[in-house]
Amino acid sequence: MTREISSNHVGAMLSLVALASEAATTMREYEAHHRAKIHEEGRADKAAINAQIAQSLEDAISEIGQSLEFDPRAFERLLKLTSETAKTFRMYEGHHRSKDGSDRPERADRNANIAGRIEQAAGALAAWQILENRQPT
Repeated sequence: MTREISSNHVGAMLSLVALASEAATTMREYEAHHRAKIHEEGRADKAAINAQIAQSLEDAISEIGQSLEFDPRAFERLLKLTSETAKTFRMYEGHHRSKDGSDRPERADRNANIAGRIEQAAGALAAWQILENRQPT
């Protein structure tokens, strides 16, 4: 059964895919940053966490790209994953604004920017899902 969706909903989904791709690339950058300092305590764990997040995002994007038909479950998985990733970026933002993060405002701002854009796209997608799933009264 084919379900029609609005162009606005499609736009929100594509925006989320683009942001997930950017988030995965950023996590790969963070992974490389920590791997370059692997001799320091805790860096291997941080690199592994960033690698796992990036891989999960890449897998979810690939799943959507391989589908020949619209699969709402694939987008729901990506929505959940990117929402969790936004929380991770918010955590990184807080870390870089704190004393133990050496108060690096440029890094904090970068994380805040990515998290905010993901949150905005996820919110738009969730709103379109609610609107399109409503039954006429």
